[in-house]
Amino acid sequence: MKFKLKKLSSSYVGLIQALAVTLYVTLISSFMNYMSQASFEQSDFLIAVMMLSLLVFSVALVGVLLFGLPIYLIINKKIKQALRILGYTFLWLLLIIILVIFVVFIV
Repeated sequence: MKFKLKKLSSSYVGLIQALAVTLYVTLISSFMNYMSQASFEQSDFLIAVMMLSLLVFSVALVGVLLFGLPIYLIINKKIKQALRILGYTFLWLLLIIILVIFVVFIV
């Protein structure tokens, strides 16, 4: 099955990518909140190894979520579409951040 990117608008693809990153960040935040409340008798070394491993994994995954499709499009010489999708993704992420700040601090 061939991927039909032409049928999806750049804004919609950017929104999907931004929501995927937001979902991943929410899951990791929930995991870290749970881990901070649980009482584990582990050494500081193992906690540091786990946190750094999670950091490396997160950077790789979010990098693929944000830049995977634009890099694919650039390789296929669709530079304008790639930049449009990347721009919309960052715009949607910014709007989500502003919304979260509004909900947390103002409401």
